[in-house]
Amino acid sequence: METTLRKTRLSYNGKELDIDFPVYHFKDYKIRMADERDLEQIAKVSYPGMMIDLKDEKFLKKMEQGLVFSKETNGFVFVVVENKDGEIVGRSYVKSWHVDYFQKPRYSLRKNSVLLVDASHSFNGKKILEIGGVVVKPEYQGQGLGSALLYVRLQLIDYLRNDLHLPLNSIMMTNIGPFRAQDNFINVDFSQKLKSRIAKEVGIEELSYEKAMELTEHGRVISIEDFYHELEGLEVLSIQNKVKAKAPYYFGAPREASYHAYTNSKRLCFGEPILIENGVSYSSPFIFRKSECIHFDHGGSYFIHNFV
Repeated sequence: METTLRKTRLSYNGKELDIDFPVYHFKDYKIRMADERDLEQIAKVSYPGMMIDLKDEKFLKKMEQGLVFSKETNGFVFVVVENKDGEIVGRSYVKSWHVDYFQKPRYSLRKNSVLLVDASHSFNGKKILEIGGVVVKPEYQGQGLGSALLYVRLQLIDYLRNDLHLPLNSIMMTNIGPFRAQDNFINVDFSQKLKSRIAKEVGIEELSYEKAMELTEHGRVISIEDFYHELEGLEVLSIQNKVKAKAPYYFGAPREASYHAYTNSKRLCFGEPILIENGVSYSSPFIFRKSECIHFDHGGSYFIHNFV
């Protein structure tokens, strides 16, 4: 992709930086880092579950903080797609985390059991960036803009670290899983089912995050057979011979809305192209690995790259 430069303000760990960020030209679109000037347009690019409320003070504060690595809070920056008329038609984000956030329980697959573990050991340091969700206006979908947003965000992270020499330790992608009731066709909250089962095994009434953390010291929590037995009836999207079909849940499977992001995440693990334009392949500058952990509440997978 051809690039030009655009001066954009970035908040990084409490410092305000004016940076000449690359703008990537893809087909008839520009994909670039956004700032506060774009906020009203960004809010118009919406999807159920990914709406933006410009009156939400918490949201506005986190955007103002930009990339901040703190035990108490986090922040994010938007990356957007702009059409030839200057209209923002797609958006995504890069979120910042301090590693202590991940000192919360996650399910981890072992040979004969599923454990509750502290997932912070998956990362090499304290400063973590998350590649977040993508929204593209319906009339602009099917042109590869979602995949282009993923590619550009990875390139911008590479620019932050290698060109601007900002200290970063890890990159992460999470695909939202289907444990929660609102994502299923049947009215069962599988997350609560699993937590209730584990709570019963250890003789407590309710399994909070704090209680679950205490259990990480005890090793085996639930057998693989029991894990899948509790999820009987939970189906996820599968694509076989380019045909969409329902399949039984597997460890770390995404919900249907996250399936294409999940597929792209696997491409990051194998160094496969994220998208192809005019016969040119575009791949990630980083190789990811799939974590052994899935999210405690929704059952989605983590894909991680650690900088050495």
